[in-house]
Amino acid sequence: MLSIDPRKISKVPATTLYALSELELTNIYLGTYFNLGIAYGRLNKPREAIKYFQKFIEIATPEHTDKVIQVQKVILELEKILKFQGE
Repeated sequence: MLSIDPRKISKVPATTLYALSELELTNIYLGTYFNLGIAYGRLNKPREAIKYFQKFIEIATPEHTDKVIQVQKVILELEKILKFQGE
């Protein structure tokens, strides 16, 4: 299985990207959305964090069920923060 570090994706030749399977691309996007959610959460931007966590959930496959459950819990906490901030 070909594995590409998402941080280096811009340096990968287009022909290699075409060879990636849909599952491999999904995993790259999952990691990206998850990490963006974490980053925005740490920057105290809950609305943006929720947006990326929701994208993570939308494309997650059944093998990611445990992580989806964790992300759903995080979203609930972020929504509480928004409510507390009056948003």
